[in-house]
Amino acid sequence: MELWELPADQLWTLLSEFAVQQPDLNPHNQLLLNSFLKHAPPECRETSYSQALQENRPFSALWAELRCLGLRAPLKHREFVPHLNRLTRYNQERPALQSLSSQAELGDDDAVMALLRASLECPEELFASLFDALKGLRSDLGRYEDFLKLYENSAAFQDRLQSLRETFLPKLADLELTLAENLPAPRPRLKPPSKPPSPRWSLREIRGIGRITLFSFPLQVFETGLETLRKHPDGFFYTTYRSIHGGYTGSGASRPIHCCRLADDLSYLVLQCAGALWDLVSLEGELLAAIPAGNWTCFTTSQTSGLPLIGGTDGIYQAKGDQLTKIHGQAVSVFSQLPNKLMTIEPDGTVHVYKKKWRLPPGPAVQISPDGQHLARLHESKVEIYKSSTGRRTAFDAPEERELAFTTDSKTLVTIRGQNLTQWTFDGILAAQFSEREATAQPLPVNLPQVTRQQMAHHDRFFEGLSD
Repeated sequence: MELWELPADQLWTLLSEFAVQQPDLNPHNQLLLNSFLKHAPPECRETSYSQALQENRPFSALWAELRCLGLRAPLKHREFVPHLNRLTRYNQERPALQSLSSQAELGDDDAVMALLRASLECPEELFASLFDALKGLRSDLGRYEDFLKLYENSAAFQDRLQSLRETFLPKLADLELTLAENLPAPRPRLKPPSKPPSPRWSLREIRGIGRITLFSFPLQVFETGLETLRKHPDGFFYTTYRSIHGGYTGSGASRPIHCCRLADDLSYLVLQCAGALWDLVSLEGELLAAIPAGNWTCFTTSQTSGLPLIGGTDGIYQAKGDQLTKIHGQAVSVFSQLPNKLMTIEPDGTVHVYKKKWRLPPGPAVQISPDGQHLARLHESKVEIYKSSTGRRTAFDAPEERELAFTTDSKTLVTIRGQNLTQWTFDGILAAQFSEREATAQPLPVNLPQVTRQQMAHHDRFFEGLSD
């Protein structure tokens, strides 16, 4: 028998014993025990969820929730409401809602119930945003009627319950259609922001939520969420959430993505996640390695072993799975593995290539072309290009560019200027231009995989397409 199915006196006695010597517990029983240790009330008694919530008794509220929902009680997203309230103080709640809505669209029952919970328990100023998020889902909210019953016996939730039921569980009635006498007023025009928003797309690196465009044929776009990564077009869906093997869906750990960047040779993606590990993900969605978080500044691929190489102040390491092997002991800011040779650039700008060395003029860090033959950077309103073997420099004017990258074939450069992407030859001749929409607005994959929701609940990662 599960803990939440026990009578009150037996539950209290058993939890007291478990607090001293803990047996193997499933995720739900473990959650009940943890809450008992943190929030144990003076006595254990029957109470409703909404009453316990209003009386600020978290243990009793959890117990009531488990008694009502059993294995359907959400675990992964139980803390979404307080997390959302913290984000609201910094006007950052919208990305969290978008990320949770994406998971709900993929069939995550936990995510749907988290949105329902938040819509009922959130402050008044957030209700409209949550209500819109629920209206955008294609889920049948009639499946969550039991969850809504948690709030039925409290007057504090009646208005919101009524709004949810009238919208998602309406009683059909005869409609009388009449022509409106007056046309609706036109939608008011919003006042433009006082300053333009910060760039939310990039050619190499994006912090937080946004899109990276890899300039290849066709263009590849990587869209990052709070803890998810999508590739367009005809790509994959990847999540940093890890479920516990054999546990209930939602019983794992979520790791938000702080930053996503392309490797220096454009061969894989680096997801800088919250926690102890970062993910190195191939351009096809395969997890190549998990590396310890640290002061890593450069990433590429070994041309001999095909394994990822990472570098920083402690030298260069080869990554395989969760193991690192040191192959170079000197600090590097950028490096490239040429055929049978290693080219490194030290933090002071000294370039070591073959048996030669030369020094870059003072300025920002350079990028190395995927074939290792050229270096480039934006410096003093110019694009500077250096031959890696000799240090010979050429430059052309680029006063409005804010970001630079090589193309995958190492033959041209691309830059971002305002809301446009420009392709250049090494001589500074403009080869092509694209709008931001052309460079980032890629369609969703067309060929969807045959993935059941049961598989989704246990694996939490999908490749070669998305499933609704």
